[in-house]
Amino acid sequence: LDAQIEAQWAAPALKLLARKASIDDLALTQGKTALASVGRFELGDVAVDLQTRDVRIGQLSVRNPKLRVERDSEQRWMYERWLPAPQSGATAKTAPASPQPEAAPWKMRIDALAMDNGTVAYVDKAKPQPVDVEITALNIKAGPIVPDSATVSSLALSGRLASGRRAEPGRFDYQGKLTLKPLSTEGRLQTQSMPAHALKAYYADALNVDIRRAYTNFRGNFSLAMPPEGLRLKVAGDSAIEDFRANSASLTQAATLGGRDEQLLSWKVLSLRGLKVDMAPEAALKVDVSETTLTDFFARIIVEESGRLNLQ
Repeated sequence: LDAQIEAQWAAPALKLLARKASIDDLALTQGKTALASVGRFELGDVAVDLQTRDVRIGQLSVRNPKLRVERDSEQRWMYERWLPAPQSGATAKTAPASPQPEAAPWKMRIDALAMDNGTVAYVDKAKPQPVDVEITALNIKAGPIVPDSATVSSLALSGRLASGRRAEPGRFDYQGKLTLKPLSTEGRLQTQSMPAHALKAYYADALNVDIRRAYTNFRGNFSLAMPPEGLRLKVAGDSAIEDFRANSASLTQAATLGGRDEQLLSWKVLSLRGLKVDMAPEAALKVDVSETTLTDFFARIIVEESGRLNLQ
């Protein structure tokens, strides 16, 4: 810990000022397992007014943070193990406390927030098909940040997303604006080779196929808002789904194939130019595509004994 703190006192007011404060090699461990760590945590131009409950931070930077987010098969998140277990048995009865005047809430403002070279490992074992992805080279720049307010902040977000054994991870880059209350963002989004199949556990129930491989690209405008009435989403740009492979469990059971092959669909590139998606509360989903191009397409079509096509 390295810090220089100055106190300014003029009763009843008390202010704490710090031109610079930093902590190196901070880690949260459980036994020999590192749950989270930070290479360097640094604050600059900090002013804390204890009387008015106001916190102002000029710069907040985090370097080389690492975090493992995990949910086990019993749907318990890793942080639940960090909390103390509730005490059993009857609690002692105490006299009701006299009502106290409600204190003013704390206020905070961060002029500039920066995170460099972050790593987040995400594992979800609560689904029949576990999710295991890792975000690396995560960089965030934002500001000003004023919690519980409608302040508009600039936001720059970039990183890499990896899953499986592919050598080159997917990439994403977002430049836009962020509002915390209500939560909303709009800006320019670019993704390349994002492994959509790694998250299929969250959308597999809506499909009759098993997506084995799918890498997505997108370049365009992105807008997301979460007002009280419901989710609003708008997307406009060019997209592509590359190196797509989908299997069908019913094909492996078909007597005509003898269970030798379950491949259903595949293609090299599905290009969707001029893609527009509009989702709003209590309104039908709108999807429009100006131009579609499909290369190296393969489909296995079988009429089942019931007269139903396997693609249905």
